[in-house]
Amino acid sequence: MTTFFTASPSLYTNLRWDPLRDFAAVGQICRAPNFFVVPTSLPVKSVAEFVALAKAKPGTLNYSHPKR
Repeated sequence: MTTFFTASPSLYTNLRWDPLRDFAAVGQICRAPNFFVVPTSLPVKSVAEFVALAKAKPGTLNYSHPKR
């Protein structure tokens, strides 16, 4: 499963598909590591700290993910 496939339902409200309802896993064909990186200028050392910062300062942090 790609990050796009699993994250899309949380990021987009107008999807025409649901990963749990509309698809069935048939096998694993690869493993790909995913990384969460932030600028060193941010005062965070974990994902939980990043989420807390984002909640404390809504609308001030940007993010990106690969869309294929």
